[in-house]
Amino acid sequence: MLHAETVHPNTLRQWLRLHFTPLKLKRLLREQWAGFHTMSAQQPLASLPRFWRDKLAEENEQSVAKDLGRIQRWLDADEQHAVITRVCAEYPALLAEVDDAPWLLFASGHVEHLSLSAIGIVGSRKATPMGVSLAGEFSQGLGAHRLCVVSGMAMGIDAAAHQAALEHGWATIGVLGCGIDKVYPARHRALYGQMRESGLLLSEYLPGEAPRVERFPQRNRIISGLSHGVLVVEASVHSGSLQTAKHALEQNREVYAIPGSIRNPAAEGCNRLIQQGAKLVTCTDDVLVDFPAQEALWPVDNPFRENFSEKLPNFLETGLANPHLLANVDFETTSLDVLITRTGLGVSDVVNQLISLELAGWIKQVPGGYVRMRR
Repeated sequence: MLHAETVHPNTLRQWLRLHFTPLKLKRLLREQWAGFHTMSAQQPLASLPRFWRDKLAEENEQSVAKDLGRIQRWLDADEQHAVITRVCAEYPALLAEVDDAPWLLFASGHVEHLSLSAIGIVGSRKATPMGVSLAGEFSQGLGAHRLCVVSGMAMGIDAAAHQAALEHGWATIGVLGCGIDKVYPARHRALYGQMRESGLLLSEYLPGEAPRVERFPQRNRIISGLSHGVLVVEASVHSGSLQTAKHALEQNREVYAIPGSIRNPAAEGCNRLIQQGAKLVTCTDDVLVDFPAQEALWPVDNPFRENFSEKLPNFLETGLANPHLLANVDFETTSLDVLITRTGLGVSDVVNQLISLELAGWIKQVPGGYVRMRR
């Protein structure tokens, strides 16, 4: 692992040359050079056979020179900043098995979390209150058995999974689709601070790199690559979470999915995954059965019933005067008592707003409460 006080500029320069090498060439090097796993951490290019040194000789020298100082300044800024190379002892063994695993990981926080057995928890950015609650419940339950919760720091399910782990002191890793020093989305600044303090942030992108649309699908392979399995809590059929599940299958990882109502678009992706062979789960024990070494650790006596929905900002833009109430009506039956608890409103206010939403066609009254009819 490369720290500010131990890394030599020439070492960083050589690793950056490898980092910028085209993926096809890196794959060939890994597949064809028998000594790949014994590459020198301090002088990686010097340890290569001449054939490969010639191929990599002038690779992206201009980019390397430009970025070297930026990385060194980032390393100097905090003792918990580190660069993890493919041959470092701290590089996760599971991730190293992945065909296109990154050659460099930029880390901020508790690197020791990488040594723990991990479970990925992913899902919709526009999660329902039920989805947020389930993400928190599973994160708590799996974290209590010393499974590290890995997710992507996005809105909705990702944020709920990270937050629940942090609140209970469990290990959690956030994989970024931007430079390690960039906060995205901006409203997660407080969460980023907590992750640096108690969890771990990882990125394959250099400090200063801005978030780009194409980088988030790329980071999904790292989420699954770090994990023994991936749990999808809520996902539409076009969700990036299904891409993470696809990576997990390609990497020979287990895929778990929480089923939902057939009328709930946010559950459509999970239901489809189950149709295609993902393991249907309804509680943490359904996941822990695949982790027998973890099952007896840190037993949890109390059920997890905390409501995490209040921790997420209002994500609806319906133009209604009462979007907060609508956000708390699930696509499954939601009782009046639950709505009063979630919203913090009085009975008369909740009832009046429910009538308005029902007249507008957003919800429908059913035995036992109300259900959401559309997004």
